[in-house]
Amino acid sequence: MKHKLLFFLMFTSTFLFANTKNTTTGPSIALRMQSQLDYYNSTIHFIFSIKNTGNETLTNIYITNELYSQYTDVNIYNSNGSIPLVPIASLAPGQEDTVSFYGDKTFNCPGDYSQTEVHATTALGTEITDLSSWRSNYDNNDQGTSTQIYEYYNIDCFATYLDSNNNNIVDIGDVVNYFYDIFGANFYDFTFLLNDTNAIISNPNINSNSLYSSGIHYITQSDIDLGYVANYPYLVQTSADCGFYYGYPLNFSCDNCPTPLNCSDCIVTKITDLFPNRMSGNVKFNSNNNNCATGVNYPNRLVKTATATETYGSFTNGNGNYNIYIPNSGSFDTNVLTGLGNGISSSPVNVIQDSSGENITYTENFCISSSTNLSDLSVDLIPIDHAQPGFDSNYRLHYVNNGTTSLNGSIQLTFNNGKLSFVSANPSATTTTSNTLSWTFSNLLPYQNKDVNIIFNAFTPPTVNQDDIITFTATGTTNETDANTVDNTFVLNQTVVNSFDPNDKTVLEGATITATQATQPLHYITRFQNTGTYPANTVVIRETLDADLDWNTFEPIGASNYNKYRIQIKNGNEVAITFDAINLPNSSANEPQSHGWFSYKIKPKSTFTIGNIANSSSDIYFDYNLPIITNTVTTQINALSSNEFDINNFKIYPNPANNYFVIQSNINKESTYEIVGVNGKILSNGNIENMKPIDISALAKGFYFVTIKTQNAKQTYKIIKN
Repeated sequence: MKHKLLFFLMFTSTFLFANTKNTTTGPSIALRMQSQLDYYNSTIHFIFSIKNTGNETLTNIYITNELYSQYTDVNIYNSNGSIPLVPIASLAPGQEDTVSFYGDKTFNCPGDYSQTEVHATTALGTEITDLSSWRSNYDNNDQGTSTQIYEYYNIDCFATYLDSNNNNIVDIGDVVNYFYDIFGANFYDFTFLLNDTNAIISNPNINSNSLYSSGIHYITQSDIDLGYVANYPYLVQTSADCGFYYGYPLNFSCDNCPTPLNCSDCIVTKITDLFPNRMSGNVKFNSNNNNCATGVNYPNRLVKTATATETYGSFTNGNGNYNIYIPNSGSFDTNVLTGLGNGISSSPVNVIQDSSGENITYTENFCISSSTNLSDLSVDLIPIDHAQPGFDSNYRLHYVNNGTTSLNGSIQLTFNNGKLSFVSANPSATTTTSNTLSWTFSNLLPYQNKDVNIIFNAFTPPTVNQDDIITFTATGTTNETDANTVDNTFVLNQTVVNSFDPNDKTVLEGATITATQATQPLHYITRFQNTGTYPANTVVIRETLDADLDWNTFEPIGASNYNKYRIQIKNGNEVAITFDAINLPNSSANEPQSHGWFSYKIKPKSTFTIGNIANSSSDIYFDYNLPIITNTVTTQINALSSNEFDINNFKIYPNPANNYFVIQSNINKESTYEIVGVNGKILSNGNIENMKPIDISALAKGFYFVTIKTQNAKQTYKIIKN
């Protein structure tokens, strides 16, 4: 869609009108100032007319820039070019001089305002003055001379909506791309800044050699609700003295689009002809065998809906409700049984729904039942904050009844009291010791989850230092026989840091896992902070799940805003977590509340084996700003005991190392190395050259993993940096 804006340059100033100069008694002087443009030399020439409007002769008459005005850059000279000025000797009453003084200035603005002042001496030796008037009128005193360099310029704006994730749904992460074409009158040597009220400009600097630019707007939930995006591009002259323009668009609205509030001149781009439809409803567990008449809400249940070519998924919230956006056409098959195993059924088993029209909600509730009684408690511990020496850090202890019967039991959390002091917990611990916190629970309903928010303080150096490892162990026990004891215990090894990026990704299991761990979930957390200058209304986390991760086992653990986020997964790997109306404060206004986070767990696929690497990173969107891309974390199975890799082929030394280490290679095959931190982040990589020093001077003290890869195998070594 193309929109054209015509901007007229208008000069604005304050005009003061003095009395006329028809005085017939007493001394009086008047100054008139006219301007002429010299386009070739980018110069304004001024012609001065001076008149004795009193009734006595005046002497020593000359012109200066107005003393108290900001417009003091007129170069004034005599008709013969003399500088300093030679004053007019005298003017008799009524006498006028139009040839003694001239002036000029180089224009650097599309419009100019200048003010000068005439001085004269009376018969009594007193100086009198008068501010310049404009053009032919001596009487309009104090009205400076304005010069309009040119009258208008054009901005052609081309707007294009782009379905960024190609899912046939207008959703957060999609964009509107803009192309700007600025043309019109001659720009001379002027420079402008191109601005847009609702887009990020790629090249804002506009001049005679650069008359094109582009911009992008990241679609927000508010845009989706409206069905259009409004923006207003405009130019501002870069000189501080030149910001006096007003503009309005000639064509500004798409067909049938409403006019935005407080922006009648905005360009409006329609982003969809049809609003998406929705599959919505509630999922309950049939706890009392009455077809869910008194069933319990089933939170965090994966709900899938699919056509022959596309799959969409979401999760129920704490009240068991789900909401999935779907395209406006196609036949969708919805079910809730993914990953529940044998003995579990639902009523209905599935629902077939044809989607048509727009903005239609198709509602279907599901009742899940079990033919057997199963006890299964699961425990996780999420580090909401990084551990820093001397600072408090927040943690969330999360436990879930994954079974079909109510549970009674307790949760214990042990911590290193040589490195940490316990600050608080909500809810409060039932019992505490020097290094253990315990909570008892009763009647934890099937599929119900609960959280405990805990704060610890890390001791200061030298007790706690960067790269120290702090270990937590969370254990859950019940009065019943647990069907899966592996997830009853969770061990968190957290690395102490001195500084960190507030927008980051962490895999809690670290860079390497055992083959046994590869059969259990990996735990991920994405942290974010609003470091802008205004509260963020919407925050979206987007990521593409690694091909080695099984989305059927994806399970949300928690987030910074309870029940104020929604999850949608397309085709098993395109994940979007949306925090609507989060109103996240900016860090300068409220630093503690400017942070947020989201955590989930997911199992590797059964085909995940030695040599495979699971990568994960996130794109974080704050309203319509460019996404912040986090670091990439990696996880692989520890190959230290791999028989495929001859350990004698490679040696790393010195170990421990100070500023460098070398890799001795005994093979001629091409091989590579990666240096990976304990958090899974790849810090360095390259091709192996036998005995060539590898610089690690920039790394902090601590231990790291060095993974060596050949065409057929790989080996991971541990190295210590002193």
